[in-house]
Amino acid sequence: MLILKCNILIIGKDNKKIMFDYVSSVEITTSIKDLTDTAKITVPRKMRWREKPLTDFIERGNKITIQLGYENYKIETVFTGYVKSFTNRTPITIECENEMYLLKQTKVQPRRYEKFDFKQFMSEYASDITVELPSKNDLNFGEVIIKDEVSVAGVLEQLKKNNPFNAFFRESKMYAVLTQTTLNKEGEIKTIVFNAEKNIIDSKNIKYTLADDVNIRVKAISILANNKRLEAISPKGKNDGELRTFHCSKYKTQAELQKYADDMLNEVKIDKAEGSFTAFGIPYVRKADRVKIIDKINADINNKTFNIEAVKYSFGTSGYRQTITLGNELK
Repeated sequence: MLILKCNILIIGKDNKKIMFDYVSSVEITTSIKDLTDTAKITVPRKMRWREKPLTDFIERGNKITIQLGYENYKIETVFTGYVKSFTNRTPITIECENEMYLLKQTKVQPRRYEKFDFKQFMSEYASDITVELPSKNDLNFGEVIIKDEVSVAGVLEQLKKNNPFNAFFRESKMYAVLTQTTLNKEGEIKTIVFNAEKNIIDSKNIKYTLADDVNIRVKAISILANNKRLEAISPKGKNDGELRTFHCSKYKTQAELQKYADDMLNEVKIDKAEGSFTAFGIPYVRKADRVKIIDKINADINNKTFNIEAVKYSFGTSGYRQTITLGNELK
């Protein structure tokens, strides 16, 4: 029988370490498509620390670490971040965000970048954060204009809206990768095997689609220095299907923009699995890891490996579960 185990550490007022190992529930949501990971802890109102109410020691912005697992198994650090808010009602709830919490507080003044360099920007405004760029290029985005005062997080959201890339945190490092790029860092990225007959609780939400059946178009837009607007659509002449739009100001000619649109179509029109499956808390997985599925009944996903796009962790009186959202298939 698996016995649940958790450790919560909060660095509270006056740098006091508040530690407890009982919760009513923990919910953690992580995704390579989202800048912000979130966590919500629920504990009984009667929870006390050093004979005083727990909330007497907590403030917004306190550092927090959440570890989850089972007795006699390795307990994993599933979340690190900061307390965003908490309630003093029944029950007590503590809501948290990862390192993006701080980047939402850091302001950037209006500015025009002739050639925006991601790593240089992060070094200027968040020098204590390690930035990894696994993509083959260095994520130069061309001209970027920040019209109004905004947070660093706001700038990153602007970049994600106008460019095909993802930025996310893993173990306090920020990774910035092109949309279809997967991490492949030796020693950090793991491939975990899940077997439908052993450690998958529910996989009925997974749908597998072949590239030939993906009905999608790509529109690329570039605004030149003289405000002239260039547009390219791939495939040409197609008027139906999902339209994905990318803003790519670094391409200055129609031919360059069309090639980019064609390349992006090849990136997004691939064999893929959509949906998620539910597993127990072990084996532990993280976003951007890889999962190999053994499912002899469902041949379309059997013995195939996928990037992990997102993981939602649920921990509490009903057990410990991981809901794992699949990304692109790895050939």
